[in-house]
Amino acid sequence: LDRFVSGAVDRISPEAPIPILRVGRETTMLGGAGNVARHLARLGADPVLVGPVGDDPEGRWLRALVPDGSLLVVLDDRPTTRKVRVLDGDADVLRVDRE
Repeated sequence: LDRFVSGAVDRISPEAPIPILRVGRETTMLGGAGNVARHLARLGADPVLVGPVGDDPEGRWLRALVPDGSLLVVLDDRPTTRKVRVLDGDADVLRVDRE
């Protein structure tokens, strides 16, 4: 699951030399193979995704988005893989991975 948090950095934190992002928009979409499957489906293909997801809100969201016939195995002992990219305009500022 990929999430993009975009906005503008217009100042640096007084507590540490790090940028402060003024959030303008947040977008969530299928990531990795899911992104490829989404593009293939738009071209008329019938992709099938196979892989693990966690028993968490992100896993439920993912299961609702994947193509019919896909096999997502729900695992209680791991979170759904998600990557959050923080963008200042078009420039990456930070990426947070949860795996």
